[in-house]
Amino acid sequence: MFAVLLRYGAPIAAHGVTEGLFAKPQYGYRMGRTPLLIEVLTLIDGVTFDDALEDALSVAVAGIDVPVIGRPALIKNKLAAGRAKDLADVEALEQQND
Repeated sequence: MFAVLLRYGAPIAAHGVTEGLFAKPQYGYRMGRTPLLIEVLTLIDGVTFDDALEDALSVAVAGIDVPVIGRPALIKNKLAAGRAKDLADVEALEQQND
């Protein structure tokens, strides 16, 4: 992840980011501002990396296939996070199943 951020010009030096930071659970790195905010997380609530990969989708973005967390893991994560916005997202996702 560090090499990717470096290659694509992320301001990691200015933010004091080193390779070792991505090896620590619960570390997150943010760059940009909403709505163009990117977050790199090493851990999310309620879901392991293997859980996230289990039903992952591949979505083409600007001609590049990008893996995206699967629906069951996304719902599990949002329920575990428990924030009002996440719970509203779960409700909307579940209504789409109907």
